[in-house]
Amino acid sequence: MVSTAKDRLITIFLHLMLWGLLVMVLMMFPPLASAGHSLPREFWIKQSVHIALMIVAFYFNAGVLVPRLLVRGKTALFILTLLVVSLLSSFLLARIDIWLNVGEHMATIFGRKRFASPYMDHFGFITMLMILGISTSITMVRRWSNDAQLRSEFESQRTIAELSFLKAQIHPHFFFNTLNSIYALTYVNVETSRQVLHKLSRMMRYLLYETEQNTTLLSKELAFITDYIEIMKLRLNSHTTVNFTMPIKVEEMTIAPMLLLPFVENAFKHGVDDIHPSTISIDIEQVKNGVELEIRNTLINHVSSDSTPELGGKGIGMTNTRRRLDLLYAGRHSLNIQRDEIKKEYCLRLRLMLT
Repeated sequence: MVSTAKDRLITIFLHLMLWGLLVMVLMMFPPLASAGHSLPREFWIKQSVHIALMIVAFYFNAGVLVPRLLVRGKTALFILTLLVVSLLSSFLLARIDIWLNVGEHMATIFGRKRFASPYMDHFGFITMLMILGISTSITMVRRWSNDAQLRSEFESQRTIAELSFLKAQIHPHFFFNTLNSIYALTYVNVETSRQVLHKLSRMMRYLLYETEQNTTLLSKELAFITDYIEIMKLRLNSHTTVNFTMPIKVEEMTIAPMLLLPFVENAFKHGVDDIHPSTISIDIEQVKNGVELEIRNTLINHVSSDSTPELGGKGIGMTNTRRRLDLLYAGRHSLNIQRDEIKKEYCLRLRLMLT
């Protein structure tokens, strides 16, 4: 994840606040605690070294120890290293205390000699552990946040790529069936086949310009479906009846392109019989905040439930459309498909919340 200039400025500001607060505690509290006494110059030198050691330890831990030890699962070695760093800094502060005779100067000012270990500065040890703990916490929280954002970005890109792949599969599938229909029609009526080709060119224009976007207007999607149904009706025999209703006036909403077509296409693919009467009913209704699609088609005896995509078969169009619904309208759609053996029909109901 590439951090922006604003993020870097915020990070710098927070670090400056942290160190500013620490400096105030170490540099301003002692004078307040020793009101009426002037602290020696040697004391301030030691405090300055103490602050410098904490700054170095803070960023060394954040930049080296956490990523190379803690993140890689070497927790025991990480904890041991923090203890060693704290002990070394404590030992160094104790030696500085002796070299500068800070204890003697403080005894002269306050009239009593304080006990100081020549090998360990207990206050320095505690504060160093505290700084290393803060450094570890901040570094891990930032790492977890970055990882979460990267996972979110990766999931988003994966979803976009998957949707593009699904749409790319739907388009050839649709054209394969439609061109077969036009090919069959050329043997019957050349003039009608020309009209159908004109409708198909209009549909191709829709595919070229609308499906490149994530959404399209509902009116355009319905016009596309209308053209498709008109094409399919021209090649049907006299045994098949098609009933199609749609809103007379469409209130514009946005919808994912080519989302409704596979359901309509599936009815024509599995609801037409060359010998026995069959009916395909397609009803599209615009409701508040969305659209409802109901499709009924005659149950053809020679079509088994295993071969019908809407019942969980292997049809690529329906399978991909289900996946697109799950990706684009998760929690905003309901799909109910029933096979009624008594009425001898399939019934599909889809409700989409578009706004």
